[in-house]
Amino acid sequence: MSFVSNRVVAALATALVLVGDSIVTGFGSKVIDKIREKTDTSGITGDGLSATIQRAVNGTVAKAMNHEIHYPITEISDVRFEDGGLRFYRNHGRKMSVFESSRVNGRKLSDSFHPGDAQPFITAFRARKASHS
Repeated sequence: MSFVSNRVVAALATALVLVGDSIVTGFGSKVIDKIREKTDTSGITGDGLSATIQRAVNGTVAKAMNHEIHYPITEISDVRFEDGGLRFYRNHGRKMSVFESSRVNGRKLSDSFHPGDAQPFITAFRARKASHS
């Protein structure tokens, strides 16, 4: 069973999903599609050094951007909506840097979650965490 907020994915183009024993984050499908479009190598012509470098760079960027980050729930003590943002805490109480370095329209991504999306995710996380205690 998984939890995903479609409003979060649509609004921020970022996926935040609770799957099995992990929280999974990554770019949403809209961003992945745009990355594929911008890094598509099919339009690169020629077989010289410049074309070879462009293909290599585009392929590397596309591969690096098309991945997910998994956070095992066993390493997370709690998820909270605090100070207008979604906050994740390690087992020893230290705040985690989930979404802290990413920005949307000049705001930290962690501060861009709507409370109506955050609360069902928090509830689902806490239920999953309790079932593993």
